[in-house]
Amino acid sequence: YIFYSLYYECFWTVQALVDKVAEHEHAVWAKKKRAQLDSVGGGIHPLLVPYDMLTVAEKEHYRKHVTELFKFLQTNGFRIAK
Repeated sequence: YIFYSLYYECFWTVQALVDKVAEHEHAVWAKKKRAQLDSVGGGIHPLLVPYDMLTVAEKEHYRKHVTELFKFLQTNGFRIAK
């Protein structure tokens, strides 16, 4: 039982970190997109909204990228810790 609860506690900690990094990735993308649009005289993009307002599918897109990054780092000997 102890291993089981530690596993899920660790899972939720990692999941929270994935969500936080995914939100940051969206913010970085949005900043670049705004700059790109401003350089051509302005404009809008449907995903230029706060991360919380993205659809589940859009958030999952970012989470997938972050999860793959974490897997790559772990495979190459890096530890992910808070």
